[in-house]
Amino acid sequence: MPEESPLYEDGKLKITFLHSPEPEEEDKIVSTEDHEIWIKDKTQTRYALPRGCLNEFAQTERGRLESKLNNMNPEIKFTLEKNGLTIDSVHIAICQAYIKNEERYQKYLDSLPEQ
Repeated sequence: MPEESPLYEDGKLKITFLHSPEPEEEDKIVSTEDHEIWIKDKTQTRYALPRGCLNEFAQTERGRLESKLNNMNPEIKFTLEKNGLTIDSVHIAICQAYIKNEERYQKYLDSLPEQ
């Protein structure tokens, strides 16, 4: 069972495991392999990060992240800029979320009985 707390959160941005898109079920985690970026604007805009993207984006050189985000969803850059977020600040958030995700996974592995 995944921890409910976000992998990253500040005043403008949150990165979590993928939640249900269904009304009334937005708090339900539907995948721990996929993630999403929440832009804390008036509507809580969400962008899904398919399996492997958190890892890939965290390991991407800063100068290349913008094009990767644009390839994933061309609208994301506009939404980030509209809410005063830079690609660099999002990259730092993604890296911190990736580290926290890896720490949670290691904690889970450490909790398994030895065989």
